[in-house]
Amino acid sequence: MDIELYRARWRKLQSYMRSRGLIWTALFTLRFSVLWMLKRLDRWIIAVEQRRFLIGGNTVASQYHTLGESKRWADRYNWSRGGNEWSNDVQSLRGLDPTAWENVIVNQTILKYIRPGSTVFEVGPGAGRWTKVLASLCSRVVVADVSEAALEACRNALRSFQNVEYFLVADALPDAIPDEGVDFVWSYDVFVHINPNDTARYLAYFARKLRAGGIGIIHHAGEYISDDDRSNGWRSYMTGKFFAHLVEENGMKVLDQNGDLPHKPGDVITVFTKGRGIIRKG
Repeated sequence: MDIELYRARWRKLQSYMRSRGLIWTALFTLRFSVLWMLKRLDRWIIAVEQRRFLIGGNTVASQYHTLGESKRWADRYNWSRGGNEWSNDVQSLRGLDPTAWENVIVNQTILKYIRPGSTVFEVGPGAGRWTKVLASLCSRVVVADVSEAALEACRNALRSFQNVEYFLVADALPDAIPDEGVDFVWSYDVFVHINPNDTARYLAYFARKLRAGGIGIIHHAGEYISDDDRSNGWRSYMTGKFFAHLVEENGMKVLDQNGDLPHKPGDVITVFTKGRGIIRKG
């Protein structure tokens, strides 16, 4: 520990002892130590869960990055900037021009895989920054979000498009999509905030809704240089290997995993298919 930080904390404790008493200060210090240890314990358990690909409601990772937390955040967020503020992060994080980077994402993911005139399902459209591209390309775009505020922002941004359908995700995903009724699945800047248990639930849904040969393109959390780097951006406890395992568990195949395209280093874009495929990492 840095000596100046240690001295500052000791001075704070001395202040507490003078103003609040020895018993309160001792109990407060004990509480702080227990919470710190519990946080470290959670990280150790989560590391085991990641190595063994463990999911379920009683896993530690499932207690973090829940859909309820995402909903509360999205309902309070100011969507007036259209989501472009996250594209701007690529300049500080990777030193890339945001507009040029967006063009690369569109060309190397959406236009590379998604065929014109197809049906695409987007999870978490936000204010519709990628939905506009999908709606211009596809004959039918179905979007789903946990937040009505985000869906309203998306509706406002895409008023001129008549081929977009909107669904609020509550306890269940949209029933309006028939099984094997979707050609492609797309999601960017959403699954980076979704825990492994809920990610598995989504992938099981994709496996039902995708047609044979259909393709999913999902941007999700990966591995980071530190816990602080993961926390910066509220990244979930996912890795590329974990995501690929969940894809395979749901009867699909990974086509590609790319850690160079996302705006935040450590994130991953995984492309998978409901059909035969091989893992190709880039």
